[in-house]
Amino acid sequence: MAFITAKKFELLIKSLNSKFSPKKCFVNKTKIMKIVKCYERFRRQITIIQGVIDCVRKLVQIPSLSGEEKEIALFIKDVLGEFGLDKVYTDEFGDVIGFVKGKSSKPLVVLEGHMDHVSPGNTAQWKCQPYAAEVIDDKLFGRGTVDMKAALAAMIFAAKEFSRKEHEGTLAVCFVVHEETVEGTAIGHIIEEEFKEAPDLIVIGEPSNLNLGVGHRGRAVIETVLCGRTAHASMPELGLNALYAASDLVSYVEGKLSPRLPFHKKLGKATITTISLRASPQGVPQLPDKAEVLFDRRMILGETEDDVVEPVEQKVEGLRNEGRILDGTTSILEEDLRCWTGRKFRAKNFFPAWLIQENDIVQKTLKAIRDGGLDAKPHIWKFSTDGVCTYGLKRIPTVGFGPGDETLAHQPDEHVRVKDVERAVQAYVALAERFT
Repeated sequence: MAFITAKKFELLIKSLNSKFSPKKCFVNKTKIMKIVKCYERFRRQITIIQGVIDCVRKLVQIPSLSGEEKEIALFIKDVLGEFGLDKVYTDEFGDVIGFVKGKSSKPLVVLEGHMDHVSPGNTAQWKCQPYAAEVIDDKLFGRGTVDMKAALAAMIFAAKEFSRKEHEGTLAVCFVVHEETVEGTAIGHIIEEEFKEAPDLIVIGEPSNLNLGVGHRGRAVIETVLCGRTAHASMPELGLNALYAASDLVSYVEGKLSPRLPFHKKLGKATITTISLRASPQGVPQLPDKAEVLFDRRMILGETEDDVVEPVEQKVEGLRNEGRILDGTTSILEEDLRCWTGRKFRAKNFFPAWLIQENDIVQKTLKAIRDGGLDAKPHIWKFSTDGVCTYGLKRIPTVGFGPGDETLAHQPDEHVRVKDVERAVQAYVALAERFT
C-alpha cells in the first residue's frame, strides 16, 4: 500500500471546501490535519525504528575489542556527522565526541557509552555467529548487542531527534574506548580535557532492562606475586614450590576471607574471587619458583585500597613466616594500555563503588522515563561501569539506562529485544529534553 502524502491531504481538503458548508468543512479540515500530523509522526517513528535497528546491526558487525575500536569509531563519527550534529570529533584516546548545541552551553547533558566489547569466546557455543547480527523472533543476536551497542545506536538516533528542536541547554554524546579493560579512564579524560564545564547529568547506556541504574559495587584487581626456590622435580624437598603456596592462598581467599567481607543494604555483599593463576618456570621437570595470582574484588561504599589489599597481604606474610615462600608482594594491579590512536596510558585497577545520593535527580529522571510509558524502577548493577569515575570520583550526577538484560552480557548468544532499542531512543530523548 502506497503512503498517502501530505499533498494529497491538501487536495482532499480543497475538495471538501466545495462540497460542505464552511462550518462543516472546518470540522473536517481539523480532523484531517490531525490525521496528517499523526501520519507524519508515525512515518517518522517507523523510519527511526528501521534506522536504529539497522545501525545496531552495523555496529555489531564491526568487531571492536578493547584497543581495536578504530573502525567502529570512524563509522560512528561519520553517522553523527551525517545526522547534522554541531560538532563531531575524536580525541587523542580515540573516543568519539559529539555536541548538539543549545542556546547556552549549560545545562549540559551527556549520553555516554563504550564502543569496545569482550571476546566472543568459544564460537562453537553460539547458536548464531557472534558478528552476524541476526534478528530472530524480534531479538537481535551478537557480541556486544547488550553490552552495549544497542544503547550506542539508540543514543545516536536520540541525538538526531534532539537536534530537530532548539533547546536552552546542550547535549553531548561520548562513546569511549577501553571501558572493558579499565572503566572510567576514558570518560575521565574527556571530562578533564574536552569539557570546559562539568556536565549537569551523565546518562550511562549500560544494560538495565530499561530501568534506572543508580549505582553498583566498585571493582579492584589485586595482584600477588609469590617467590619460592626452584629445584629438580625429582627432588621437590630441596625447593619451595611457589605454586603450592599460591594454591594455599587461593583456598584461604575462598574459604576464610570471602565469607567475612562486608555487606551493604543496597549494593549487596563485597566479594573476592580468583581470576588468574600462573607459575614459572613451567613445562620442564623443575619446581616453579614464581607464582602470580590475580583476584577480582568487588567493593561496597567506603572501602579503600588498604581495606582491599591488607587481608591478602597478611596471608602472604603468614606464608613467609611459615617458610612456605622466600618473599611475596601484594598490590593493586597497574597496567599499560594502548589506544587505537597510538596513545598509551597507565591505569590502576581500582574503581570505587558509587550510589547516587541526589534523590531529586533520581525522581526527575524516573518521571521523564515513566512519562514515556515505561515502568522504570531504580536498579543496582551487578557489574561495574564508567560511573566509578563520573560519580564515584567526580561526583557528577550520574544515572544509567539501557536496553538489554545485564545477565546476558559477555555470554554466548548475547541478544537484545528489538522493541527495547526503540523504547531506549524515546527515553534518551526524554531525558535530554527534561534536563536541558
